[in-house]
Amino acid sequence: MKLLFFLLIATFCCPFYILAQGEIEEDPNSFFNHESSWGLYLTSTGYGINYHFAKRLNATKRKLITGEIFVVKHPKEVAMTNPIYGGGRYIFGKTNFCLAFRGGLGKQIVLFSKQDKGSVAVKYAYSYGGSVAFLKPVYYEVEPPGGVIEDKLFREIRNDQWIIGRSSAFKGFSESSFVPGVFVKGSVSFEYSTNNRYVSAIEGGVIIDAYMKELDLMAETDNSQFFFTLFIAYRFGKIINDNYEDEI
Repeated sequence: MKLLFFLLIATFCCPFYILAQGEIEEDPNSFFNHESSWGLYLTSTGYGINYHFAKRLNATKRKLITGEIFVVKHPKEVAMTNPIYGGGRYIFGKTNFCLAFRGGLGKQIVLFSKQDKGSVAVKYAYSYGGSVAFLKPVYYEVEPPGGVIEDKLFREIRNDQWIIGRSSAFKGFSESSFVPGVFVKGSVSFEYSTNNRYVSAIEGGVIIDAYMKELDLMAETDNSQFFFTLFIAYRFGKIINDNYEDEI
């Protein structure tokens, strides 16, 4: 969490030094750009991938269409092994694996456009929409007295020392459930590509998710239906410019 916070501060501060470099020479093509990009990101609650399509509305504003897939982790998750059995690694107390999806609309606003090849475009974006969390029960491989290996949910295990490791990732799919929710997201990105047909950017921001009920991620600890998340991402993609004859 501290490392993620440090990376966010560095993301927001460092590019302003870069903006001060070079001569001011506005790129006329920037007024006609749409943007299609992917983002790989780390968050304070997991990791994921997202897609943005930014459709130009005017010189500085674009309509934003977003989609995301991400893993939600409980902050108290700790991977471990049982030294008695020497089995595989597992997360002690984990009750459900959570894979979530977001889809939304928003706006992207260009605060500073590219000045020259050595400069950075700064963009602010916000989005909001619906989300859904997919919860799959996590089973553990255990060896109770008698030496019979069984698959058990964590809440069914009467002695933690019986745990050998995690069962197959496919175990429990038939018991999966879905929890709907909503989200709002705000971010700042710094696009530094030297080629005006491609996107290379660092993005950081915050996401607030609210689900209709608590996401049961861990046993014997507090779970929540609300998540306040910090994130940092690397974005890559393509600029769609009607002025380029070979652009699709």
